[in-house]
Amino acid sequence: MENKRKPSAPDRTQGLVRRIRWARDFVSTAAGPYSSASAEAQMSAQRSGVFLLPEPRRDGVGIQGFLRICLMQLARDTGSTYVHVPFAGVGHRDDDPEGSTMTEQGWTDAWERLFNLGEGEFPFSHLRRDQGWFQLLRQLAGVDERLFDPVDSYRHRLVDVIDSLHSSAMERKAVHVLGLGICRHPALFNLFLDRTLIEGLKSKFQRSGFQPNRKLFMPESRNVAIHIRRGDAWRAVQSGSADNQYHSRILTESYYLSLMQRLADWLAVSDQPACLHIFSDGKQEDFTALMEGTHKVALQEASRGRIQDIRLHTDVSAMDTLYHLASADVLVPGKSSFSVLAVIVGRGVVVTDPAILRFYQYAPLARYLEDNPGVVQFEGLSATDVS
Repeated sequence: MENKRKPSAPDRTQGLVRRIRWARDFVSTAAGPYSSASAEAQMSAQRSGVFLLPEPRRDGVGIQGFLRICLMQLARDTGSTYVHVPFAGVGHRDDDPEGSTMTEQGWTDAWERLFNLGEGEFPFSHLRRDQGWFQLLRQLAGVDERLFDPVDSYRHRLVDVIDSLHSSAMERKAVHVLGLGICRHPALFNLFLDRTLIEGLKSKFQRSGFQPNRKLFMPESRNVAIHIRRGDAWRAVQSGSADNQYHSRILTESYYLSLMQRLADWLAVSDQPACLHIFSDGKQEDFTALMEGTHKVALQEASRGRIQDIRLHTDVSAMDTLYHLASADVLVPGKSSFSVLAVIVGRGVVVTDPAILRFYQYAPLARYLEDNPGVVQFEGLSATDVS
């Protein structure tokens, strides 16, 4: 038997603080707008088993949405029940041209409606109603963190733990609720995203009925959306931060100059005119080389005249940006969780450098794209080009 290090007193204290904070966030989380006949029937039929809950967070919508999608996949893989918890908060509101005019709750609710991830899923309000607060929080505090080795990234070991909980639940007619530990477990991002799950998420997004404030695409053209992450990560890099979490997410103009050249060559064989749309949370002056006149002419020539225009959008709200990325005929995602969600819910052709999604939590999507014949891969671009 393996000898596991017992947590020290500071470790135990930190764990207790995490659980108290998480319990506080759950208490303050809305019951959730989603309830359906299927969810009601599922709750009536299922009084035991393993339930997987996303961790309430308040950072960017990209990582929060992707975390929920990975939990949905894990629930499918293990026969568990994914419990949808609405977003408790979404970051970057103050930096957004539309979000800055909204209340924090209004901003958060708008993202919840846009992605529509909770449609048809088992609502948190049902689990809370059936278990009661005391039993639910006891489950979250008691079962969750004891079971998982925080450095074990092997998917099969995570599945084995959940399988053992299923056996226990069947024998005892019990409920096991997994949350904080599983959401921070590295093996959660070692899954293989199921094609049917992805198709279902695309349909949910379409049914949300979201309409942007402005429609920026040209109806007669093949609209190509290129997402370039800047924002907080770019500001940190420019200010001299040595933190790799920022540097690893930034690709410079020289990278995108090479990418757009490859795009022009690819579009040259098409018989349809194209318009390139660059979406970014950066500033106009960050993209001087990309928008320079001779560069535009060179791309038009390389594409044999197919590229008719290149447009830069830096003043578009995050929600409108997501809508356009997902609605584009061709999507070129950036190195961000935000782009990852656009790939998942979008319907267009995905053109990507596979290297930019082969790291850390994006690995499940990278594997899905590599196995998808409808995805165009641009190999050989330097994904480590950071200023």
